[in-house]
Amino acid sequence: MPGSPDAPVFTHTGFLGQTVPFHAITYDKAGVCTSPATRDAVLRLIRDGGYTDTILFSHGWNNDWDDAMRLYRAFMEGVCAMADQRGDILPGGIKPMFLGVSWPSAALLWPWEETPDLAAGTPGPVEESADAELLREDMDPEEAEALTAFLNGKETLSGPELARLSDLLAPQFAHPDEDETETAAPFTARDLEHTFRSADILVEGPEDDDGGFDSGGTIDDTPTHDPKAAGGPLSGVFGLRKALRMATVLKMKDRGGVVGANGVATLLQRVLGETGTRLHLVGHSYGAKVTMTALSRVQAPRAVESVLLLQPAVNHLAFSPDVEGRPGGFRKVLERCRKPVLTTRSKNDIPLRHVFHLAVRRRSDLGEMQFASGVSQFAAMGGYGPHELAPGELLEVTLPDRGITYPDLSGHAVIDLNGDGRITGHSDVTNPYTFWAMLQNLR
Repeated sequence: MPGSPDAPVFTHTGFLGQTVPFHAITYDKAGVCTSPATRDAVLRLIRDGGYTDTILFSHGWNNDWDDAMRLYRAFMEGVCAMADQRGDILPGGIKPMFLGVSWPSAALLWPWEETPDLAAGTPGPVEESADAELLREDMDPEEAEALTAFLNGKETLSGPELARLSDLLAPQFAHPDEDETETAAPFTARDLEHTFRSADILVEGPEDDDGGFDSGGTIDDTPTHDPKAAGGPLSGVFGLRKALRMATVLKMKDRGGVVGANGVATLLQRVLGETGTRLHLVGHSYGAKVTMTALSRVQAPRAVESVLLLQPAVNHLAFSPDVEGRPGGFRKVLERCRKPVLTTRSKNDIPLRHVFHLAVRRRSDLGEMQFASGVSQFAAMGGYGPHELAPGELLEVTLPDRGITYPDLSGHAVIDLNGDGRITGHSDVTNPYTFWAMLQNLR
């Protein structure tokens, strides 16, 4: 990380001949800002440096520092290049700053993969699943020791062992999740066991750049094709790694909400209250969970300018006005954003089409309740698009190619950008289609 709090992580020359800075704000797993001097310096820079527009981006899960910086650099450079090509659509005098959130979303980080102000070291061998290490983090010592003893030497689980694993892990998932369609029914160990059993049925699908989910749409890289083989759904033997990875998916979703609520919300509050910059939010995967939770919590004097959700790993009903008698968890975001929310989806995103809804299901949806949209109650917005909005609020648009004029979006609250064949996988979010979408929000 740069030595001075106000020094950018990197810069890029572009965007109509400007030197555009990128700054990063870091948070721990509880949402506590671990770079407060940098945060305060960046706020001063925005306020005093004449930055008309600030693009704040949050990465998704299983991204270490280097992964996140590669994502942010690729997006920033792509948007700058697009602005150079089509600056005619931008307001005169626009001066952008790019700002990235870094939060601990990887299952296991070596010291040099953490934020760079931490001391580097030499790793020892990994002797157990990184997922197991992550899942122990919030357990008390006695519970963590019990989990360690249980996992020792195991690669597969019998039915009773799967039930025992569920008993050990379920307490940390017992609380409701803001953007899920919860009822008052508690999430129990048996619900988690059902999730594990569902996960074990998954088999390998098409190739996909998975961005932290395992390839092929499974949650393991050793899929089982024979239903009677060990780990198959008819064998009575279950894959331990699949179960632990599914629990990690759920835990990281929860963590994204915590970081958004406890940390990034305060940052948004200060940017909107202390500066006059137009604030644009971008979230990829669970980064959508971070940014939308944050925006839901702010009480700011003005709205953000725009929101762009790239393959969001949030519930497809999150913007609905009525989900089982209450608003969707992110419904209030729509009144806190000046422009319609842009959100991409793609049938080529195998994790969000085939895995996500299994990891976030609650007792109320064990029977695969279907809405008029014809998809699971717990489907991901990035896999299936947003659903159940009020009449006229939602507009579906085929994700336009660069230079192709977007339709008139006025009068709508959410724009469902259908990226089938244009977004080729969960991590394919730095491409000309998404750069062009960002430019629309900067108009």
